[in-house]
Amino acid sequence: MGSAAPAAGGTTRVTVEVEGMRFTPDVIEVPRGDRLVIELHNTGVDVHDLTIENGARTERIAVGGTATLDVGVIGADLEGW
Repeated sequence: MGSAAPAAGGTTRVTVEVEGMRFTPDVIEVPRGDRLVIELHNTGVDVHDLTIENGARTERIAVGGTATLDVGVIGADLEGW
């Protein structure tokens, strides 16, 4: 789990596409202290979701659907799947 960081006041917004078991981009760079907001687009042929190790997660998204995930303020490297 990422450590808490004071909010720097910025927000990093990123669009991520998922197809099969691959997320594109598969690495997101976020300035420490920025809030990360991900817009997830399911461009594959299966229902998908996105879970971040800090507990943030989307609902399962139908093919062609989108979801917005507010990951929170980023204070450390986090994994997602």
